[in-house]
Amino acid sequence: MLKRIERAVFFFAVFFLPFQAGKHFWPDFSFVGGLRVDYLSPTLHATDILIILLFLMVVLEWIRGIRRIRVRLNLPFSLVGFYCGLRGALAVGKGIRIGRRIIFFLVFLFLLIFPFFFASSPEAVIFGGIKFLEFSFFAIYIAKKLSFRDKDVLIDSLSIGAIIVSFIAIIQFLKQGSVGGFLYLLGERTFTSSTIGIANMSLDGALILRSYSTFPHPNILAFFLFMVVILAFFKVKNEKDLYEKIFLMITLLISAIALFLTFSRTVIICFLLFAVYYFVFSFKKKKVKMSVFTLLFLGVVVTISYFVVYSSRFFDFDSFLQGFVPRQDLLNVAMLIFRESPIVVGVGINNFYIHEILYQKNISSTLLQPVHNIYALVLVEIGLLGLLGFLGFFRESVKILLKKIIKYKRKELKDFYKGVLVLMVSIMFVGFFDHFFLTLQQGQMMLALIIGLAWSRTRN
Repeated sequence: MLKRIERAVFFFAVFFLPFQAGKHFWPDFSFVGGLRVDYLSPTLHATDILIILLFLMVVLEWIRGIRRIRVRLNLPFSLVGFYCGLRGALAVGKGIRIGRRIIFFLVFLFLLIFPFFFASSPEAVIFGGIKFLEFSFFAIYIAKKLSFRDKDVLIDSLSIGAIIVSFIAIIQFLKQGSVGGFLYLLGERTFTSSTIGIANMSLDGALILRSYSTFPHPNILAFFLFMVVILAFFKVKNEKDLYEKIFLMITLLISAIALFLTFSRTVIICFLLFAVYYFVFSFKKKKVKMSVFTLLFLGVVVTISYFVVYSSRFFDFDSFLQGFVPRQDLLNVAMLIFRESPIVVGVGINNFYIHEILYQKNISSTLLQPVHNIYALVLVEIGLLGLLGFLGFFRESVKILLKKIIKYKRKELKDFYKGVLVLMVSIMFVGFFDHFFLTLQQGQMMLALIIGLAWSRTRN
């Protein structure tokens, strides 16, 4: 019974990923220069509650296991507890070099927490450390517990969420404003295309609202939809159930439409690169069925039409430069902070904003924003050692995915890990131009989910 409840809590957490509903708190450390910084505000999201419940169930399961062993072996509880605790700490995954990975994790955690002793805001370091542990647990849980059957349910849970947020995104675009009503409870905020600070694009001098749905920014919505499209695409290829295939095709269609309405350059580029690669590769291998060909052909027609209508967004140099300049300004600020920081260990997690305000007094459009580059953010906050570990972990994740794609003979598993590999590489690419994988709840959860899938054993 407990196992079933645990699985239900996990899939609810996955389903609620796209909804940012939560309660914000504003302690003193969330203010910098008298201004509230959303990124420093401890927020209790619905997904936080579900992950905490999941953690408590795992702890309860662990305690029950200790008691069973104690009864079976008739040993003192303390000895059994020590033995099981030691085994649990080392057992991250079968067939993995456990000791090296545990040491790596502890060293990385130390780099996160150590700046507490000299950081400008120790409370912000503690807050960042707690979030790191939360999503580390979520990723490890997926890596340890995901079964082959769970993989299908996970994709379906994400697909249902994607259909909901896609409909909201489409309505927002048509209305050029928020939908309102009960959707506020799911995380939709009240805005129009003229709201100060809202993400717009210009078409013939007119401002066009980029769809937010229930996300804090269109770019995060775009990557979520891209993630669902990739996972659903590789699943529908091998799906035999007609109703499930129809459901996945609907997911692909509506998610792709909503994805284009975000006008997120980097994510749409990832989407197009994947589509072109798969289209060319499939024709080369002569693996395209008529239904897939029709879908791809329609996709090409719609995509060309999209780029013709909104060419200024993607092909106009001035428009591109307008979006790039603020990112360059933030990157310059990050490098200035890095030069003045303890280079080895950085200024401390979540302390970027406190140092940023010293260099950014005249840049109102990007005031107290994270540097839009996850590698630069890690370098500044955790230092050179942290960046090397961060890059090394991505390298290991890609490496293990390639091994699985080669190793597994079952086509469903091979295709599934191909999709996860596409997402992992896309994170590494998008991370050069955005920060949400490390700074915002939904981005952090997507990163943990994809990492967990990359390291999952996918047991039958």
